Amino acid sequence: MRQGGRLDGKVALITGAASGVHGELMGFGGATARLFTREGARVVLTDINDERGRKTAEEIRAGEGEATYVHLDVTDEQDWTIAIQTAVSAYGKLGILVNNAGMRLYQDVPQASEASWDQIWGVNVKGYAFCAKAAIPLMRRQGAGGVVNV
Repeated sequence: MRQGGRLDGKVALITGAASGVHGELMGFGGATARLFTREGARVVLTDINDERGRKTAEEIRAGEGEATYVHLDVTDEQDWTIAIQTAVSAYGKLGILVNNAGMRLYQDVPQASEASWDQIWGVNVKGYAFCAKAAIPLMRRQGAGGVVNV
């Protein structure tokens, strides 16, 4: 872990963080994980793309950062419980949650199905509610923490 960074001693859980593999299109979650580790944080990467999520975590660890990967479907309340427990088990606490996972509609609104809207609503709204429900009680017990909704 880099010493002297702005996030020394912090633990961050980042959703939608599988997009941090070098040589591939890097998304906000993966870039955030890399930046946070450069600033001294230990990170828990989460996503539904397990292969790329594990690879991103491996690359961060190879670069002397501390990273753990855990599968998280943000629309699944039980997955949230497991992700929060993983952060605490791995690093003893959770101080930052970057709620980055999100979806957009890839078709014209008049052609969008109810199932498409349900999926978008689930990830972009229900997922954020489950994030708060899972993380805020822990952060209150710890006396500090912050949630960033992207």
